Formats: sequence, C-alpha cells, structure tokens
Amino acid sequence: MAQTKFADNYREVVFALWYEGGKNIGNNLIEAIPEENGDKPAISTIIKWRDMYGWLERAELLDVEVSRNITDEIVSKRIEMYEKH
Repeated sequence: MAQTKFADNYREVVFALWYEGGKNIGNNLIEAIPEENGDKPAISTIIKWRDMYGWLERAELLDVEVSRNITDEIVSKRIEMYEKH
C-alpha cells in the first residue's frame, strides 16, 4: 500500500461501498474495494477520508432520503390497500 494519492472519483467509490456496507470500516470493506493502479487504501486512510470529506454528514443525509423513500412506499401501499377495499 505504498501509493498515497488516489483519484477523487475512486474515493467516491470507496464512500459508496462504505455507506452500502453499513458505514463500517474494516476487513469487509477493504475486501470489497477495487484496486486503483494495483493499490488499495489502508484503513487509516479511509478513516482520514471519512473525517476530512464529511462522510458521516453525507451518510446522515442519505439516511434521511432512504427513510423518506421507505415512508413514501409504505404510504403508497396503504393507499393501494384502501382502494382495493
């Protein structure tokens, strides 16, 4: 893991995998991350990215959006049920 510079779009891929993986940083995340130029970031690098680039705040906003979508889906199903009856 000698490389220290990763592309911004690669960092975004790592963010997406981190979020989709339950916001955990560990071996499962490292295994899921593709290599860039034959290298992967160290766990310490990912923690630095999380803190430097506001990943926790971004994840919170995504969680709110997910919650809204789930609520909309529940409401739609409930309306559909009432319309059938």
